[in-house]
Amino acid sequence: MKSIYFAQQEVEELVEELSNAFSIDSVVSNQQLTQLWSRNYRGFYADFLDNLSNDGLQYSGEQGEMVDMRVNQAQSFTNQLKALVTKQRLNFDVITSNNDSGSMSTAKIGKAVADSIIKNHYLERKAKKAVEQGLVFGTSFIATTWNPGGGVAYTVDDQGEVIGDGDISIKVIPPWDIHYNKRLNDWDELDWVVIREKANRWDLIALYPDLEEELLGVATIRETIQADEEAYHSFLLDELNDDEDTIYVHKFMHKATASMPQGRVVTYCSGGIVLEDTINLYEFLPITPYCPVQVTNYLIGYPMFTSLLPLQEMIDANYSAISTNQMNFGIQNILNPNGNNLNVNDIEGCRFIGYDPLVNAEGGGKPEALQLAQSAPELFNFSNMLKMNMQEMSGVSEVLRGTTPSGVTSGVAIATLAANSVENASDYIHSYVSMLEEVMLKCLKIYKKFVTVERTVDVAGFNNSYEVLEFKGEDLRTINTVRMVTSNPLAQTLPGRITIAQELLGAGLITNVKEYLDVLNTGNVDSATESNSEELDLSRAENNMLTDGNPVIATVLDDHATHILQHRKLLQNPTLRFDPQARDLIARVTEHIQEHVELVNSQDPVLTTILQTGVAQPLPVEQTTLPPDQVEEGGDDLAMPENLEVIQGE
Repeated sequence: MKSIYFAQQEVEELVEELSNAFSIDSVVSNQQLTQLWSRNYRGFYADFLDNLSNDGLQYSGEQGEMVDMRVNQAQSFTNQLKALVTKQRLNFDVITSNNDSGSMSTAKIGKAVADSIIKNHYLERKAKKAVEQGLVFGTSFIATTWNPGGGVAYTVDDQGEVIGDGDISIKVIPPWDIHYNKRLNDWDELDWVVIREKANRWDLIALYPDLEEELLGVATIRETIQADEEAYHSFLLDELNDDEDTIYVHKFMHKATASMPQGRVVTYCSGGIVLEDTINLYEFLPITPYCPVQVTNYLIGYPMFTSLLPLQEMIDANYSAISTNQMNFGIQNILNPNGNNLNVNDIEGCRFIGYDPLVNAEGGGKPEALQLAQSAPELFNFSNMLKMNMQEMSGVSEVLRGTTPSGVTSGVAIATLAANSVENASDYIHSYVSMLEEVMLKCLKIYKKFVTVERTVDVAGFNNSYEVLEFKGEDLRTINTVRMVTSNPLAQTLPGRITIAQELLGAGLITNVKEYLDVLNTGNVDSATESNSEELDLSRAENNMLTDGNPVIATVLDDHATHILQHRKLLQNPTLRFDPQARDLIARVTEHIQEHVELVNSQDPVLTTILQTGVAQPLPVEQTTLPPDQVEEGGDDLAMPENLEVIQGE
């Protein structure tokens, strides 16, 4: 037994111990998992891999008489499930540890930074890639790290080198490019990982000029894989054809623990070449797994695609049998008895089979068609049964695939079936949401740690307007939680959107064709409820302005009740009320609410009717208020103005 924890060893000893981390022969679990990944890889990308080396259909048999037909239903079901999981556009709410006025501003900046990360780092595309790998290979990972050379250049050092302000780096890591202790029960127990990435050796030489000679001697990825090609089953085709400048770089990362208080990060190449050996500035592991179905007692995911692959292989065999029969016997075969004086050239495009008929046999001299192309109905029924089993195992109903079940005509019933598919995929969706929330929180923590130079971010405002905010990492210090905003699962399916559109139409909230089509195509009810939500958007925008200390003006056209209730939310916080720094905010909000109250008391009743009903209906004459100079003194008789047109109420 060792007298020291392996991560505490001298860097040379540590790198030597980790040198076999990705070796297939030395790690039993690597052998088993690589076989699984290889089989699923080839099953999922079968069409592409076949066409990569051959043209069109594949044939087998002694004389090439057997058709190898592939109809990749398993890939189709997997892609449908991926689309269901990732369909919603990303949107995050940022939650701070405090509720004071300063934390409100921090949450605003944090949300703007999160929106910027989604857009500038293509997070949606990378999330879809991670989900696909998780479904096909069981587990995938997203690495969130800090890239000192990224971002915008802001200064030049003494040697004339441009220095950037840095930026985060978000990468999807396949399961064969990460090594860790898989014999744990929960991902929270994971203390260390080794990530393998591809890098250009000349970029590394530019960063580490003192190691130029050593880096020139590092084996290429092609050389590394070819040495282990048989065990790898050659399923990583790009790695078998990489150029000579691409090499592997390994990064060992250990989070802060009792035995490693500062953590550790070691970057190295094969051959024991150490590039860096530092403490873990992140304080956590910048790796987030997507593992919707975890194998008990192991940090290994069970691939959904593995359950579909045997069914897919039977579908391929079934279609191959049908296709072989059609290919060989699709051309009409004709039995042509010898001696009937029929010239076979008179019938083109057929295959004639000559034979000697029996004496006195019925129809012995007449040519007859030989029906060989007809396949047994059981073959087609078996194919349908296999697809139904795939549907049940994947949880993707035929409704999501554009097919209405026989006997189902009700829109509500179809929407219910679609919603059930969403519920069946709940494990995959919840893991997806948890992964992205963790990724975004780590991104904000990294910004908080490394952003020391002031930078700007765009903040979406009211009515599609934008404002630019400046921030540093310390401005994000109170952020402790990130929550992904999810929509109604029913709105993620076409039958569900049809049901929502019909309900809004019945409630009178949809008043034109454009609003109906918007809900039908996107599931977004904003256009249908715009008249009701505009006041909410305006009052919320005013809340931001009040928080920032900017003036806000109430008008007679406001929905005063909505504004008052929204502005009141700013003050429904006990911490805020006892915060000395928030006294000005309380005064501004109270004064603005009082402004709305005064406008309510003085509002013209005709204008109130228009705002509430949308109909301009004048008041009856007896309810019309006349100016004081038109009322006779000493009596109740009213002097009617000459130009006042009498309008009787209906």
